[in-house]
Amino acid sequence: MRLKDKVALVSGSGSGIGEATAKRLAAEGAAVAVVDLNEEGARRVAEEIRNAGGKAEALKANIANPADVEGMIKFAVDKFGQLDILHNNAIRLYTGRVGEMSLDQFRKSIEVGLTAYFYSTQCALRAMVPRRTGSIINTGSISGLYGD
Repeated sequence: MRLKDKVALVSGSGSGIGEATAKRLAAEGAAVAVVDLNEEGARRVAEEIRNAGGKAEALKANIANPADVEGMIKFAVDKFGQLDILHNNAIRLYTGRVGEMSLDQFRKSIEVGLTAYFYSTQCALRAMVPRRTGSIINTGSISGLYGD
């Protein structure tokens, strides 16, 4: 178990890539903070991890809200005593033609896809740097390769 005694936080882990990541981290021995805007999904994933013999706790958080970002880092540290891995995975993406996308949709995409990743990383560093250890993973999309 490569991640025995490690603590991971995965945003957007109530479904999809985040869910698969949370489950894999737990299977490798990490305790996982399952964080998602969809509280039901987060609770389900955490329960499935626990039922498989892993350690997990669920939290509802909106990463577009700085107080929620601070809270999710605190949650992981309070529940498990440390933070070793942050996977910034949650995303809110609006797609469409530039001429048809509203300014509000564009701003929300930037707020969640960039600003929240930055702030989550900054908050996680406060828990990781004093311990001189940690890994931060930022999920990107193929949007960086294409002009959508």
